[in-house]
Amino acid sequence: KNLRSCMWTSAISKIANRFIHFFENIPEKVSDSVKFVKRPDLAKLNAKTFFKVFIQGCLSKTSTSLQELSQLFKQEGIHISKQGLHRRFNAQATDLMKLLFKQALQQFKTEQQAVIDLLKPFSSVKILDSSSISLPKEMKELYRGCGGNRSEAALKIHTLYDYVKGQIDDISFTEARKNDQSFKDHLSQIEEGAL
Repeated sequence: KNLRSCMWTSAISKIANRFIHFFENIPEKVSDSVKFVKRPDLAKLNAKTFFKVFIQGCLSKTSTSLQELSQLFKQEGIHISKQGLHRRFNAQATDLMKLLFKQALQQFKTEQQAVIDLLKPFSSVKILDSSSISLPKEMKELYRGCGGNRSEAALKIHTLYDYVKGQIDDISFTEARKNDQSFKDHLSQIEEGAL
């Protein structure tokens, strides 16, 4: 019982350290590549704080207002109006969050699990699935929904999972209107010998 407890404590400690490293270091590393901060000497809002506050806001409620996010920034010592914050939700912020998401997929991969004998001849077994999420109607130009009784704006998330490795290989985003059968972005991820 004590050995199991020590193993769990060690595993949790490793995961916690990886999270701390990710939040402390990775946002600033990828910030330059997406030009999140155009003038570092004048910037009061950096990628690390933006990412931290955005994640805090999303974890605390299902829907967080600009005013509530502004209050979270204030707690971090950054005074930014909700109008100023609204302007920061731009292409660079989107690119930053996408890149951080991809980095997180790489950083937090789990150890490979044992697979059944039937699957051992394959280098990987890829499973593709998608889910749709309704969005505010103001986003219909970016992510068109299916219409009718459904939302005018909706996002479809395509997840490619490698069953043999026990890892998510890729996640792609399309408008919900895109048919699953016509989605072929995952084909570049299929290697020889894979199922």
